Amino acid sequence: MRNLLILILTHILAGVAGFGWHVLSVAREDIIPVASLKVDNGLHTLGGSAFTGMALEKEADGGRTYTLYAAGKAHGYAYSLWPSGGLRDVRQLKSGILDGEQLGFYVDGKIAYHQRYKDGQYEGEQREWHPNGYPYKRRFFKDGQEDGTQQVWRPNGRLVVNYELRDGEPYGLLGTEACIDDMGM
Repeated sequence: MRNLLILILTHILAGVAGFGWHVLSVAREDIIPVASLKVDNGLHTLGGSAFTGMALEKEADGGRTYTLYAAGKAHGYAYSLWPSGGLRDVRQLKSGILDGEQLGFYVDGKIAYHQRYKDGQYEGEQREWHPNGYPYKRRFFKDGQEDGTQQVWRPNGRLVVNYELRDGEPYGLLGTEACIDDMGM
């Protein structure tokens, strides 16, 4: 029996202590096409029983998404691959809801975003990057609502939005255009 070895990166950003990898060994024949699953009262079933295992969904663009299920709900990790085979994203789920970290990557392998969820809502620091590697957004959330520092940069690295939410009130530079053009004038 030939096994498919799956490596999942769970921590990648600078400033996060170390890198965490989860290694799953799944027999290719044990991966079920998601189209084989039926949804019954919110549970994914196979042969009338709640599905536990890994399901594969083929994306319209030729990519693939692998999702772990436990007792009929997406639970654990799901990850998507670009049509080229490179990692598109990896996310943590708990009983079918985003809960934990989600990392996304551009087709060239550069990081596109790093987000955290709690019970399906943004929680904590959320970061995005432009394709050139410069920061795009850095936002903080609490219970799904913006809370704390919120920043947005242009692809050239120029900060254009910089405010903080305190008690629901914004303080700082809100969605304004920079007074200096990209040439520095």
